[in-house]
Formats: sequence, C-alpha cells, structure tokens
Amino acid sequence: MRPKQSELYKFLICIFDILSVFLSIVLVGVLPNDDDLFSMTALTFALIHIATYYTSHFIERFDRKRFGTEIKAIVIYTVQYFLFTTMMLFLDKTMSLESRTKLVYFVMVHALILFVWHYILKKIRKHYFKHAKNLKKVMLITTFDRLDTVVHRMQKTDDWDGTISSVLLVDVVDRSNVKLPDYFAGASRVDMVTLDNFITRQVVDEAFIYLDAEYDLLVGELIPLFEESGIDVSVNITAFDISVEADRKLEQLSGFTVIKFSTKFYSYYGILMKRLIDILAAIVGLVITIPIAIVLIPLIKLDSKGPAIFAQERVGKNGRIFKFYKFRSMVVDAEARKAALMAENEMEGGMFKMEHDPRITRVGKFIRKTSLDELPQFFNVLIGDMSLIGTRPPTVEEYHQYTHKQKKRLSLKPGITGMWQVSGRSDIKNFEEVVKLDVEYIDNWSLWLDIKIILKTIKIVILGSGAR
Repeated sequence: MRPKQSELYKFLICIFDILSVFLSIVLVGVLPNDDDLFSMTALTFALIHIATYYTSHFIERFDRKRFGTEIKAIVIYTVQYFLFTTMMLFLDKTMSLESRTKLVYFVMVHALILFVWHYILKKIRKHYFKHAKNLKKVMLITTFDRLDTVVHRMQKTDDWDGTISSVLLVDVVDRSNVKLPDYFAGASRVDMVTLDNFITRQVVDEAFIYLDAEYDLLVGELIPLFEESGIDVSVNITAFDISVEADRKLEQLSGFTVIKFSTKFYSYYGILMKRLIDILAAIVGLVITIPIAIVLIPLIKLDSKGPAIFAQERVGKNGRIFKFYKFRSMVVDAEARKAALMAENEMEGGMFKMEHDPRITRVGKFIRKTSLDELPQFFNVLIGDMSLIGTRPPTVEEYHQYTHKQKKRLSLKPGITGMWQVSGRSDIKNFEEVVKLDVEYIDNWSLWLDIKIILKTIKIVILGSGAR
C-alpha cells in the first residue's frame, strides 16, 4: 500500500470509528437528555476520539496486528481516551454526564464495539483483496533458493495490495522439474524465453525482482523491458544507474527494501480525484444517454437488423479483458466482413481504419459523425473498466499484434476520449503515431491535461470534425 494511500485509509477508519462513539453513548446513556448539552458533549467525545486515535498510534500496522497486539492497542487507546475525557470534564464545566460510573461503562462498550468492528473490517478487506477484479497482479523474479524467504516475509506482513500471479526463476532451466511452494498455488510459471511474450499478452501490473548482486547485469536488462511495457518494477538490490527514462523511488514491501521504476509516479490523490470525476461524469452522461437512447434504439433497429447496443470484448489496463459497449453503427456481421476489407486498411500497424467503410449503416454514419455512438461507454466508466480520458481500448485481435513497447499505451485505463482523438485522429495513418500520442499522455498525465482534452473534445463534437 502506498504511503499516501495508507494515511487516507487510516483517516477514513478514524472517521468511521466515530460511529462507535455515538453508538456507545446511546447504548450506555452516559449523556443527559438535554438536547443542547447532549449535542455539545457528544461532539466533544468525537473530537477526543480523533485526538486519542492519533496520539495513541491506535491504527498503526492495522492489517498486520495479531490478536494479542490488537488487544494491547485497544487497551492503550481506551485508557488514554478515558484520561482525556476525564481531563476535559474537569476543564470544561459545560460538559455533563449522567454519572461517572456510566463513563466507565461507556469506554468499555466503545472498546468492545471497536474490536468487533475492526475484526469485521479486516475480514472484508482480506476477502476484497483476494477476490477483487482489479487486484494488482505481480510477477516475482527470483532464484529457487530465495522462494522460502519470499513466502516467509509475505506471510509475516500484509502491506502489499496485490498477489503473486506469475513466477520466473532465473536459475532454473527446466521449470517442469521444480515445484513451487503452496503459497504460489495458481501462479503461472515463466522462463526467460517466454518472458517477452508473457508480459505482452498477459495481465502484469508490477514486477518484483529479488536477486543477489551476481544478477546485476540481468536486472539491467529486465528493468528496461518492463518499463518499456508500462509495467512498474520493484528491485530488491542496491541502486545503480540504468539508461531508462523511468522515475524511481525507494519503498518498503513486506520487509524488502526495493527500488521502484515507473514511467511516472502519479499522485494518489490525483488518481483518486480522476476516479471521482469519472463517476460524476458517468452518472451525468448516463442521464443524458437515456432520452437519446429512446430515440436512437428504434432508428438503429429499423435501419438494419440486429441489436441496437454493440458489445465487444476489448482490452483495458495492462491487458484486462472487459465488455465494451457502443450504439451499433455497423451491420451485424461487420467483424466477419472485416477480413475481406483488410486490403483497404488505411492504417499502418495494429489498427483497422477505412474512410468509406461499407459496413457502416445510414444511421451509423450520423451517430459516428456526432459521436453519439460512444454514449453507452459511460456505463464502462461508471463500473471502472474505462475512464473518461485515456487511450482507446484495442480489440483482442489488435492487442495480439502488439509488441511489448506498444503495450505501454495500456498502462492506464482506456478512455472514451483522449490525446489521439483530439489530435486529428482521421488524419493519422500510422499506428505508431497513435502509440506516440498515447504514451505522451501517459508520461505527462495531470488533471489539468484531462481538462484540456475534455474542452478540445467538446469543440470537436460540436464542430463534427475528426470523426468518421
């Protein structure tokens, strides 16, 4: 878990724990029935909780505390909370209690509720990270004799928001003769021969390299390979100069001191704000889509047979497959007829584009020109498969033609609009130019850049330019 993300997480737990304060007040009846005194004292109790929460270091190592450590932390918090409350009662004569005995009952009930609530929260988090659709998938690169160390440290700690999904043992030639520890059950086995193809075709969010100094030269070859693919790399070795343009920083992962290399380290709060904007924009977009859909759906179905909504598997962040939605602008068998039109493809590289595509219907020409066909993608944005701004998601067929460098354009969530769409997309004939624009967006991303792309997109939609 990133440090800033961890601080936000602890703050949110602190705020939710205030509910325990109020619930304990009601259950014990520690405060008088006078409305004004009740409100002011309850607020003071909540503020005391926040102060005690941070001064007692109550939430430190929240997900990694064992049963005995958790009990100790709650006892320290409870004693400190009781002392702070007693002190405030002495200093502030406006605070009023039903009785001192009830104060003792209150802090005991509050401690019990906190214990139960934190236990439930940990179980929920553990279940979520185990089954989350977008759980970070990490490739472990190490030697056979270091596997037990990795297992020991990862079982001892719980500060890595991901799972080991693939393993590369650099000192094992015949991987079929070596059995991985049960901890890595389900992890894919990779070797140096298949590495390039694996990271290009499969979902890999991060690589963790745990090797000793004798493999420095190999590490120097691996880091650029992952960085060029848009995959973060954490290295458990001494820092050294590598001729890549990636940012780098030191981190602690499960007790390992690592150097993480990344195209760009984005602000956690910036990414959080981007997601909030996506959700709000998606809700507004879907509200706009509904009345338009009422008109468009009958027109699409009358114009040509088939469903009005076109659904297709597309490739998202780091190779994740998701269902992509648009208003149908082509005939139903468009994909089957594509092979016969490949000779007229106007794009060089991993995309298909044809100015006068005979598969486009009459209604399809209109909704493409006005970009109305894109509206159902607000649903993709709402559920988190896409973002409002990003790179266009390729088809599975296009993705299978990617090189590892081209895959870098998938290192952020795909978007409804993006740098390519507002840079004269109809005039771009080379897929490498598309990749160049997408990588430029990834390397220079900021909320301000997203705002500029949104404004340019609005201008293009109003003028009807750039879409065919």
